[in-house]
Amino acid sequence: MTNILSNEQIKKYYHQVLIDSHLSLSCLNKKVGKMIANKIKKRFANPNLSFFILIGRDSNKYGFELLEELKHYYKNVVCFYNTALADLNEILKQTFDVIIDCFLPVESEQITDNEKKVLHLVNQAKAYKIAIDLPSGIIENNGVALEDAFLANLCYAIQFYRYGHFFNDGMDYYQKIEVLKIFNQDTMTSSIHLLDAVDFKNILPKRKHHSNKGSYGKCVLISGCKETPGAALLASKAYAALKVGIGYATIAIPNSLYPLYALQHPENIYYLLDDENGHIQFQEQQLMPLLQYDVVTIGMGLSNHEATYQCVQYFLKHYEKTLILDADALNALSMHDLSILNDKKCQVILTPHLKEFSRLLHCELSEIEKSPVDLAMAFAKKYQVVLLLKSHVHLIADSNHSYIVNNGNPCLAKAGSGDVVSGILTGLCGYLNYQLSKVVAIACYVLGMASNSAIVNESEYSITASDIIQQLGKVMKKLQRKDD
Repeated sequence: MTNILSNEQIKKYYHQVLIDSHLSLSCLNKKVGKMIANKIKKRFANPNLSFFILIGRDSNKYGFELLEELKHYYKNVVCFYNTALADLNEILKQTFDVIIDCFLPVESEQITDNEKKVLHLVNQAKAYKIAIDLPSGIIENNGVALEDAFLANLCYAIQFYRYGHFFNDGMDYYQKIEVLKIFNQDTMTSSIHLLDAVDFKNILPKRKHHSNKGSYGKCVLISGCKETPGAALLASKAYAALKVGIGYATIAIPNSLYPLYALQHPENIYYLLDDENGHIQFQEQQLMPLLQYDVVTIGMGLSNHEATYQCVQYFLKHYEKTLILDADALNALSMHDLSILNDKKCQVILTPHLKEFSRLLHCELSEIEKSPVDLAMAFAKKYQVVLLLKSHVHLIADSNHSYIVNNGNPCLAKAGSGDVVSGILTGLCGYLNYQLSKVVAIACYVLGMASNSAIVNESEYSITASDIIQQLGKVMKKLQRKDD
């Protein structure tokens, strides 16, 4: 588990480091520049390699120190600093082995026309490219890319990961990232952490011989309507829950749609709800038996009919276990009053993607993109829920903790991926006894691992949600606790 810090937190950290270590700012910058140079020299040991260092406005705090260090080792080190664009064109006619980006300060949120032209020219050059802290043109606190942001092969994150490394465009502007520790002490307490393989090692308990299907919980997924009968991969969702270990998986569907789903997966159980023209009707006596389930997931393909909201309201008031609100359940909430979340008796997980979250907050998508962490954490705390904000990285927030899981790949950018992670989450919530936000993180990690397994022999363009589900058995085996 690794800290991820905002710009404000990092400033506080360095301020405290200067006080504790009795260092001046110039000495700190020199120390950092030397450390970066040593890292680069280890990676590129040949002193005959050529380097081009891009230094920009505000006398980038590490750039000049790095330049001097590299000049002592490599025979050909060229620097660009306040040089005319015509000169830059001439410089870049040379062939450089490595280009290092120390151009814009990490806190930059604007870029001049001249700086855009510089970055555009450098991006066209053929060389191995290294960004220091963040690629120039990536906004530190949200990862939004300014025009012509620097495209790096490698990013050295100094001391900490930053929000901008993961959210929005950030991950598309480097191929690899390494944290370069300058100081051993991490005195900052971060509000958000990146989870990696170490955090999930042996995470699944070994199943006992003396157990049965009832030992591992039962779930129900309330899903489907006439217009979107396959919107949530209904049978596959429940099948995903079974694949990750729950004992029973039930799909509650409109009665008239049963022929569409019958025997799609014979392991699933079907619970038929009264409907009108392919849409479920709110019938309290029909929902009452579902209160005995360990996990209730509602929303996939239900549409925004009044009955959807009534069902959500019913479970919030009467259910006492784990309720997962997905898709149209979230849309129904956004069209009514979110205050009903305050009347709940159960644990609640909301699983919106960015657009669904913007509907819940009644704001523009750009506002979510600008402050995803702060808004997610504030929402989770206000309503005392666990929020899974789905994107190319998964952000999990509850009242006290926030996590990022980013082990997936672009094949997940396809319809059905969100449904699969909800199916995985439903299954894991049925029997895992961890803190609920941790269970959500496990579900996201399992999804990412399954997507990585799926692209071993196929293109990421070709992978479907069903392909990912088929990889769950391999993934679960890797995460299962081994014998001592």
